[in-house]
Amino acid sequence: MKTEPNIALSLSGGAARGAYQIGVWHALYENGLQHRIKVATGASVGAINAALIAQGDLQKALDLWQNSQPEEAFDNLREKPQDGYFGLLKDGLFNRGIRVNGLKDLLRKALDEKLIRSSSIAFGLVVYNLTQRRGESFFQEDIPDQQLVEYIIGSASCSAFQSHQIGNNKYIDGGIYKIMPIDLTFEKPNIDLMIGIDVAEASKFLPLLWGLKRKYGEKLLYLRPSRTLPNPANFSAQARAIQLEIGYHDGLQLLKKIA
Repeated sequence: MKTEPNIALSLSGGAARGAYQIGVWHALYENGLQHRIKVATGASVGAINAALIAQGDLQKALDLWQNSQPEEAFDNLREKPQDGYFGLLKDGLFNRGIRVNGLKDLLRKALDEKLIRSSSIAFGLVVYNLTQRRGESFFQEDIPDQQLVEYIIGSASCSAFQSHQIGNNKYIDGGIYKIMPIDLTFEKPNIDLMIGIDVAEASKFLPLLWGLKRKYGEKLLYLRPSRTLPNPANFSAQARAIQLEIGYHDGLQLLKKIA
């Protein structure tokens, strides 16, 4: 009897393009592959999505990406909607980074630390410690209780945002350290197939791909969108819907390679 290979997912950064990654997962989940996913890791927005995958609540993930509004995430859009996106630039200049306290609140509501920690899927992330000037990698068991979501927020604090304070350290975008934490993913045993879902600008990761393919061979399957995605800074509902749809389509095509 043929055994089903264990799958791991590693998700890149890419800001609003993270919607694509949830579209891919939607296809895998809907076709019964959730039980085969044993590890999910991510950088930046990929860390958010990896946590959602480990949490295992597809509807909550779709709701976050489909129904949340930009003014819920960005403080200045909520406070001064008349300034539009130009106001975000001013906000970033005057406040040492764009304020995203609304986004932090959205993530604290969407992510359940207990569910992630008790999941059969090992969750990991990378983050850049701005205070210590070094990249850091964590699985959920390495992060203190009650701080898991805070580290996810830290990883997702892209360089345009304000840094995120945890204890005595300030954290920013995990993609500064590793745009996609494939090596971290392979630290877990018994992984038969690792799928890297890359929505970053191609020039950021592709130079690394050859070395990783040589290192991991057929255990590494690399997925990029089949169509050009909207700008990573485009958080409009329309742009997110397009990316969820493209991701779902590409996820269905991916099934042919891994089923």
